Amino acid sequence: MILCADGLTGMKEVVVAAFPQTEYQRGIVHQVRNTLKYVAGKNICLATRPKTRP
Repeated sequence: MILCADGLTGMKEVVVAAFPQTEYQRGIVHQVRNTLKYVAGKNICLATRPKTRP
């Protein structure tokens, strides 16, 4: 079983207790949002701009 969750406190532990072989993956939207909170406001455009090929 694969669990894709938003990081709700205790969710991973409860599901793994019931289903020990569960793979836990945090949703990509939440990973990006949580990462961007460490980027300075003036650099958000640089951090979120699509990268172009050389």
